[in-house]
Amino acid sequence: IIGTVANLVAALLAASLPLQQAVDSPRLVARNGPAWLENEQQCGCRPSLFDDASLTAELRQRGMQIESAATLRPYTYLMAVSIADNGTLAAAADTHRMPTAQALVAV
Repeated sequence: IIGTVANLVAALLAASLPLQQAVDSPRLVARNGPAWLENEQQCGCRPSLFDDASLTAELRQRGMQIESAATLRPYTYLMAVSIADNGTLAAAADTHRMPTAQALVAV
């Protein structure tokens, strides 16, 4: 959960992606071992914040083992709701890892 939420926050804040695009972005997750980087072509996701050869090289230089993964499902399913300053709600569901996901907002 922590890695998935951290990826969402990075996509929203660092890359300024809209909510749905942030939810669908490939993820980099480490769980007591190598870091798994989703392959955007294989998971059908948008380009990743981590799709940068210099960043990957820097992480490896610092001793991080990075593995490529077609997808990190079922461990990274994500649904999110955001509230704009004017009170408008936006919802997003993980459409690539959960192809049947739907979002519903009750007002």
